[in-house]
Amino acid sequence: MESVGLLALAGAVIVLGSGLLCLPLARFFALDKRVLIPPVMFSNSGNLGIPLILLAVGDAMLPAAIILFIVEMALHMTLGIYLLNRQSSLLKTLKEPMIIATLLGLLCGNIGISLPTAVQLPITMLGQIAVPLMLFSLGVRMAQSGVHITRMAVAGAVACPLTGLMCVALIVLTLGLAQITVSPANLSTLLLFAALPPAVMNYIVAERFNIAPEQVASIVVLGNLAALVFIPVTLTCIYLAGLLPL
Repeated sequence: MESVGLLALAGAVIVLGSGLLCLPLARFFALDKRVLIPPVMFSNSGNLGIPLILLAVGDAMLPAAIILFIVEMALHMTLGIYLLNRQSSLLKTLKEPMIIATLLGLLCGNIGISLPTAVQLPITMLGQIAVPLMLFSLGVRMAQSGVHITRMAVAGAVACPLTGLMCVALIVLTLGLAQITVSPANLSTLLLFAALPPAVMNYIVAERFNIAPEQVASIVVLGNLAALVFIPVTLTCIYLAGLLPL
């Protein structure tokens, strides 16, 4: 479980498994799968997940947190877009700015290229601006339509962390049967990754393809409010289980 490949695979299982586990819920309550499933699958693994993992598990888990973020974002910009737009082609997907930036970042990291300060500083500043802009756009939507506490919003807010945590339990069981041990730090990281709320990016993508953006926005807002309960409970369970020292 210490290898990058296995950690990335575990992250993919959590993302994809969450969507599969959510399918029966969508069918049972007759909810639109295109609206419900993407926010459940794609969580806030960047601006919330990375700082949370570093705070709870330690700075040594920064590479693991970044790997999980890359896996989640890559799936969101490919599979997530396809779920909302079945006419999306592979070529269009590869032209997505997030995919291009990810590939260039991985290439520079593997080759060992260091960008000049004159280039790196503007990129860093643009990256820091991006998150507040996403939150601003979500706030504009909320001001226009308000937060609707519907079955869809509640189901998405609760299913996002619960299905993720169920996937972690399945991963641990599978690895246990295969006699593969998971380090406490890696298991804690996966649990926190699984318990994250829906990402704001879900609303951005839904707005782009006009797939009930107001409902997706409500799922995102309620999901982040629910995280005030789910994340502390997950952290408490991690510490009570002795995975991390108090």
